[in-house]
Parts: sequence; C-alpha cells; structure tokens
Amino acid sequence: MRFPVLSIIGVTLRVLGWLAVVAGVLGFILSVIALLNHGDQSQYQYQQYYQYAQQLAMIAPLIASAYTVLVGLVLVAWGESVLVLLAIEENTRNTPLQPATQILQLLVAIELNTRPAITPAAGESGSVDAKA
Repeated sequence: MRFPVLSIIGVTLRVLGWLAVVAGVLGFILSVIALLNHGDQSQYQYQQYYQYAQQLAMIAPLIASAYTVLVGLVLVAWGESVLVLLAIEENTRNTPLQPATQILQLLVAIELNTRPAITPAAGESGSVDAKA
C-alpha cells in the first residue's frame, strides 16, 4: 500500500462516523423515552415557564440527535471517499497499458504497414523515400 496514512484516516473517519450515528440514534431513543416519562409539573410555581422549558426539552435532544446522525453519515462518506480514491489509484497503477494507448499503437501499426509505396512519376528518375 502506497499511502498508509490516508488509509488510516479513511478507516478512522468511517469508524468515528458510525460511532456518531449509533450515538445519535441512542440519544434519539433516550430522549423519546425521557419525553414519555416526564415528571409531575405541579411542583413548579410558574406553569408558563415550565411549558416553554418542557417544549424546549422535547425538541432540543431530537435536533441534537438528528444532527449527530447527520455528522456521522458525513464522516462515513468522507472516509469512504478517501478509500475510493486510494482504490482508484491502486487500480490505475496496476493497469499495464491504458486502452487509449493500445488503440493509438494499433492505428500507428496499421498506418505503417498498409501505406502504399510511392513510385516515381513517368519521366522522373531516382527513388522517392516512402516515409517523406
């Protein structure tokens, strides 16, 4: 392997990404469970402020969990991109001769082998170089 550091970075990004996705999903599940088991609100003196706090407490963990999942998927995509670029480089390096070069060589060979010999015109003397 020619680029071991890039390979390590790609794998690390993928692992961190999947860990973030798992943490985001677990955070989402735990926040939904916490929302379903919210405490008794009669102990608060200011009911209006409690309702605002409760609404914020319901929305914030869900948004944070969704954001964590999104960041995790972006990290996975970056890791995969690095590994794909490394695979492309390796496959390109392992290709002995590119198809376009092979076609060009074939066309040159055909051109050199099938070019008719140039004969001197009537009344001219001397030989004419076929490559000229």
